[in-house]
Amino acid sequence: MANPESQEEQRTPTIFRFPDKIGVTNELRRYMTFTVYSFKKEGPELPYGREELLRIILPMPASIGNNMGVGYVDDPFGVVSDKILTALSKEGLGDMAGAVGEEIKKAVSDVGDNGKAVATALFGLGDTDRILRRNGLTVNPNLLSQFTGMSFKFHQFSWKMIARNPSDMRMIANIIAAFQYHAAADQSDVFIKAPDKFLVEFKPDSEGLFKIGMCSLVEFSALYNGSGQPIFFKDTDSPVEVDLQLTLKEDTLPYKGRLKGQFRRMGVYSGDDSKVSELPDI
Repeated sequence: MANPESQEEQRTPTIFRFPDKIGVTNELRRYMTFTVYSFKKEGPELPYGREELLRIILPMPASIGNNMGVGYVDDPFGVVSDKILTALSKEGLGDMAGAVGEEIKKAVSDVGDNGKAVATALFGLGDTDRILRRNGLTVNPNLLSQFTGMSFKFHQFSWKMIARNPSDMRMIANIIAAFQYHAAADQSDVFIKAPDKFLVEFKPDSEGLFKIGMCSLVEFSALYNGSGQPIFFKDTDSPVEVDLQLTLKEDTLPYKGRLKGQFRRMGVYSGDDSKVSELPDI
């Protein structure tokens, strides 16, 4: 059986690059690559068994963000009616406590031991809300911040692409068409086939940046003549300037195991206490 790596080396994908010398000369040696792969149902991870369809090379954007979302929810852990009545009495509101005590207890039994629901029920009892406010009080919702899960990582990139000649504009048009085409789904009479995938990489590889997993292109925008001037090439009537914006969503969640593997390959902190001493002083 042939080595998958040698098969990958033998394949020569179509390459679109802008500007035309990027990744070739030292002057434009820092860039990004977007390698397009066919969708593979076995899973989102590279490497092999996927067909490489296309490679797009663009300059480093003016700014690069590394964002991660962690989900938390404000969770009420409960208030017991006796504590409410005791607190009212301590604040000199014993008469009110006795008047509404039975209704509060009934509300608690109806909605369960839930602080937010108790507060809502309490505020709904006639003048209770007004009385509490006039005495500088409100019901403590007793909230706790509870972890709910990780969020997928999104990456946004933008470029202002200015063509120097009609040939440059043809390349820009090819890049725009390629991003749109491979981000789109395919259809048959019965099913819709998922779009292709994008592997995004910074070149040359740097430990100062971060790794991006296999992505789906979820938003695409091309704004022509974004500077507000309708400038076109005389011979081809094609626009001179295009503002390109991409939003990509990683296919896998950023759990510690995956991040640790990335960080170790980059030679930076990976959560291992034994490596902390090797980090530079800040």
